[in-house]
Amino acid sequence: RGGLGFSDDAAARRPQDDFDVPADNADGPFAPPCPHGHADPSAYVPTPGVHPLREALDGLTYDAHPSHAAAPETATAPPPPTGDPSLPATFTYVDTEAALADLASHLDGVAEFAVDLEHHSYRSFRGFTCVIQVSTRERDFVVDALALRSKMRAHLARHFEDATKQKVMHGADMDVQWLQRDFGIYVVNMFDTGQAARVLELPSKGLAYALKHFCDVDADKRYQLADWRRRPLSREMLEYARGDTHHLLYVHDRMKQELRALTEGLKAKAKAAAGLGSAAGSTAGPSGS
Repeated sequence: RGGLGFSDDAAARRPQDDFDVPADNADGPFAPPCPHGHADPSAYVPTPGVHPLREALDGLTYDAHPSHAAAPETATAPPPPTGDPSLPATFTYVDTEAALADLASHLDGVAEFAVDLEHHSYRSFRGFTCVIQVSTRERDFVVDALALRSKMRAHLARHFEDATKQKVMHGADMDVQWLQRDFGIYVVNMFDTGQAARVLELPSKGLAYALKHFCDVDADKRYQLADWRRRPLSREMLEYARGDTHHLLYVHDRMKQELRALTEGLKAKAKAAAGLGSAAGSTAGPSGS
């Protein structure tokens, strides 16, 4: 999320000074970069305010993709908890291009993955993404988006643009923008658990409530506004980052089950109401003068 923490050491380093491609601080409309899968990048002309994948997004039929198959009825137990200091770290910290390539290879074999970002904006014109968390049903990854800023698009963009892979995020409004601005990565086929919480009318729409409600996990929010420019990241910060996505696919499964139950309930009510209206009409008989 958007960190506001401040560190003299981090400020002295200024990670953006080491970016291969300088941050775009132009005070003008955002010109969307060429999508990774564009047929002819040399012919691409960006149009501010127009999504370059708008036709693919408009034509996306969610139920046609495997990632939108019915949530398994056996999804009754959340994944193991994170943050137990007595357990070894079971996530992969990605800070080299080889490790990023391993993550991309792992994503080749999955139908969905969870994503979250840690962003820095304090005393920065537009800010920049510092960490990206990715979780599948088998593995968790914490990616150093500062060290790999110029490598992210080449390795991960195809997975984010792949309509057959569902991306599960929570409250993704800013995350989607940060992915576009910082890496030229576009998200196609997304399930936002924050929006699902609104449809389900949960008492709270935050991730912390969803984790407690569905997983009985108390979210540790100590590092929500931490300075994510710091390197090396502490074990506690890495565990915090990992925790934002570790349970998210399970939360998605549970929410999808409840959304289907809600839909079926609404259909049943509508059918019953239609039946009552038809019965009332048939018993009233013809009216005469």
